[in-house]
Amino acid sequence: MPRVERRHTLWALAILGGLAFRIALLPYRGTSDMATYLQWGHDVADHGLAAAYHGIYFPLQYEVFRWALSLAYALGITGVTAIKAINLVFDLASFGVLVLLLSRLGLPRGYALLYWLHPFFLTIFGLGYVDAQVGFMLLLTLLGVTYARTPLQHVAAGVPLGLAVVMKPQADMFVAMVVIAAVIGLFGRRLGVTPAARELGRRAPLLLVAPAVIYASCAAVLAAGGRPLSYLAQTNLPSELARVFPALNANAPNIWYPVADQYRHAGDPIWTVAEPTIFNSVGTLLTLLLLVGGTLFVMRRPRLTVGQQALLIFTLPGIVGPMTLTHVHENHLFYGGIFTVATIPLVRDRRYTWAVQGLLLFWFINLAGRYGLGINTVSDFEPVRWLRHTYHDGAPRLLVAAGAIVSYVAFLAMFAWWTPSRAGTRSTARPEAAPALRERIASGVR
Repeated sequence: MPRVERRHTLWALAILGGLAFRIALLPYRGTSDMATYLQWGHDVADHGLAAAYHGIYFPLQYEVFRWALSLAYALGITGVTAIKAINLVFDLASFGVLVLLLSRLGLPRGYALLYWLHPFFLTIFGLGYVDAQVGFMLLLTLLGVTYARTPLQHVAAGVPLGLAVVMKPQADMFVAMVVIAAVIGLFGRRLGVTPAARELGRRAPLLLVAPAVIYASCAAVLAAGGRPLSYLAQTNLPSELARVFPALNANAPNIWYPVADQYRHAGDPIWTVAEPTIFNSVGTLLTLLLLVGGTLFVMRRPRLTVGQQALLIFTLPGIVGPMTLTHVHENHLFYGGIFTVATIPLVRDRRYTWAVQGLLLFWFINLAGRYGLGINTVSDFEPVRWLRHTYHDGAPRLLVAAGAIVSYVAFLAMFAWWTPSRAGTRSTARPEAAPALRERIASGVR
């Protein structure tokens, strides 16, 4: 069989394999959160969005849950299946956008299969988390950045980001990264950033136009339903999110797991530890320093296009936030996982690859060890049942957290020390490569 035919066959088999796994798990309930999703959908259907909305997730996500109920009624399926069917659509769309994004950045498209087939992402789907919906919006924003040339196109690229902001609070960190990039770009010459980075900094404020308009529109919709005009902002405050779930660690294998374990009373779950509250401020400050420093590192690196810089900048909150912030849940590495998969062929360093794979592996073990594949009969299969029985509080979970922390430190080290090489990407004539060419001309390199 010719090489091209063989490659196409392998692609088809891989795509079908990932699709078959997801389809097989459609009818099975994931975590207990799915019952909450359906209840919120019922509340919106029965009382309207303004009356039903109370925070934790944001208005558009509430509407998606209502749409899931409508889909269930129309097709005669369960609410669980409807939610997972919507997730499947977004999973497929994310995979397609990731393929396009890698192609636009001159990177091998096959790395998108890591997202499609990796056990971490497959488990996220099986457990019914809705992160694929927000992840798709963030990927679409990055893809839009690689295509945008005019101010209006940059504003349009920010529309998916705006939709993500009114879905889940994790999207706020990506808005913060756009602001950080804009500020660094403003002082670019003094900070030694590259011409491509200064161009990114000039584009960045345009990406915030649509999020501002969408956010204000949602606030107005809630106000029209009887809520205060500031109600959406109130439910989006960090203090409010911390009040809803004050735990130092919400079952995530990050730097706060061993800390919380030291304060945990014997027999209590890790998420019952909420003090000392000073650790919340420490985690926030450390995260902010890492995000600002990491963005500056990216924007000072030569030979990166605007799109490549945007990818690296979006990677930072997806990894740093879940590993360094408090109140983090076991699924929150999802966004960082998507973006790091795309950065592997850009960095092209085996140590970086191992760091990324280590993070995904330990977060997968934590997910599967805690929940199997959900509250269903699939989780009764012997290997899954054995893992859930073995993965208990104490040494097993501390070891997994330690492995994730070591992988995280390795990731930060490689992110800081990596220097792009001219061989880092394939030669491409796509328009996205133009900023890199302009940078080379500006620096006198022909």
